[in-house]
Amino acid sequence: MRQNFLNMSNLRSRYAHCSTAVKFFQWLGIMIVSGLAVMFLVVLLFPTPLGLQSLKLFQAIQSLAIFVMPPFVVAYLWSARPLEWLGLSSFPSWRITVSALLWLLVAIPGINLLAYWNSHISLPEALSGLEQMMQLMEERAASLTKQFLETATVAGLCVNILVLAFLPALGEELSFRSVLLRLFGSTSAAIWAMAVIFSALHGQFYGFVPRMLMGVVFGYMVVWSGSLWTSVSMHFLNNALAVVTAYICTCQGIDVEVLETFGTGSTAWAGYLSLVLAVVGIVLLKRWVPVWRK
Repeated sequence: MRQNFLNMSNLRSRYAHCSTAVKFFQWLGIMIVSGLAVMFLVVLLFPTPLGLQSLKLFQAIQSLAIFVMPPFVVAYLWSARPLEWLGLSSFPSWRITVSALLWLLVAIPGINLLAYWNSHISLPEALSGLEQMMQLMEERAASLTKQFLETATVAGLCVNILVLAFLPALGEELSFRSVLLRLFGSTSAAIWAMAVIFSALHGQFYGFVPRMLMGVVFGYMVVWSGSLWTSVSMHFLNNALAVVTAYICTCQGIDVEVLETFGTGSTAWAGYLSLVLAVVGIVLLKRWVPVWRK
């Protein structure tokens, strides 16, 4: 037992002093290996084509294997205090948490408006083939998301909250607002770069801008508050609102797009007001959060 402990300590001390580039490829390698292992597992254990419930189980396993597990592994290899390194050892004060979540709620109509503008961006004629491909990918993603979200049972709602809200929020924040920001520094340039990568990896061009800007806000909130739980809670609330809204709309027979488009069209005034309040809110949070953190 003691020999095993010493071996693990030696392993940690060896990797803790690696360069940023080496650490980045260690993390990336673990993600790739985990992803391949998941794909191999799916091929062996799941019938094809995958049914909806199997797809949800696959989504959960994928989130755990690719986004949740690798950050914990590398944090253990690189630091004697893994949870502290990841930003999970301390929780933000209630004022920071409440203010961050209120900001997100206020920003939702503005996010819808930005998504509307983003969806109407047209590429040059020379890139028409690429545009058609992106539109097809967007339609397929939207169709699959709609199938995932549609449920009229409490059990289905709980599964969706876990699979579509909590696990993605925890995993993506661990990867993009913890590991990568730790590696490349918590500077504005790094925050924006991680937000761009975060949005691009979703593979949905027509939601790229609002998703990127949300990633920027999440990054700054982690830096200002000193806790990853700030961005995890904001990310989770954003996802959970979509899940709960879809559940309510399914039960009541309401088209969920009615709420998703609030802030556009005839309610564009709410979108513009939301954007103004969101900008003002970020300025105030930048000033207040570091003070509340002390």
